[in-house]
Amino acid sequence: MTLTDVLKKIPPDVSLVAAIKYASSVAQVNALLSAGVKAVGENRVQDAEARLPLLLPCETHFFGTIQSNKIGKIVRLFDVVQSLDDLAHAEKLDCVAAKEGKVLRVLVQVNAGNEEQKSGLAPEKEKIRAFLAAMKPLSHLTVEGLMAVVPLDGDSRPHFRNVRRLFDALKTDFGLTVLSMGTSDDYAVAIEEGATMVRVGRALFES
Repeated sequence: MTLTDVLKKIPPDVSLVAAIKYASSVAQVNALLSAGVKAVGENRVQDAEARLPLLLPCETHFFGTIQSNKIGKIVRLFDVVQSLDDLAHAEKLDCVAAKEGKVLRVLVQVNAGNEEQKSGLAPEKEKIRAFLAAMKPLSHLTVEGLMAVVPLDGDSRPHFRNVRRLFDALKTDFGLTVLSMGTSDDYAVAIEEGATMVRVGRALFES
């Protein structure tokens, strides 16, 4: 699949973040950026340290599990953290961002299938509401929305639909504008169910 094929399925009001862990080279990523992709995402801090400085100007997103000892690097390397699900991590991100003179954009990760092996908050409105409320005093974090991870097997549509309902129920009270859902296998379905951002890697880099 080519970038053109992917873009045909993405409306103008939905953002594309290229998951570059699937890229075979920095040149391959830069070719996408030259073609109009504006944002890239990484899962591993060490990969980001090696690759991001070599990329053309772009917005950088962190998708991976947040480790406390990597928070300083995360703040310095990334514009957006999509995988926040722990208040202690939020407080440390806020503290480091303050020292760096930076306001970090974040999404709260929702474990849509409530799978034990995956990170993210349970898909329960009051739990997510309490987490968002606890983050309001953190002045160097801007909470822009939710990010959903869904089970890899089975139908992702019901999970996307449920997270969209949660998003709709919370967006007014917390000023949420971003709903990040969908990867290479299901981004078209995620868009149908209300995603405003999709995270596509394999479909872009593995032809």
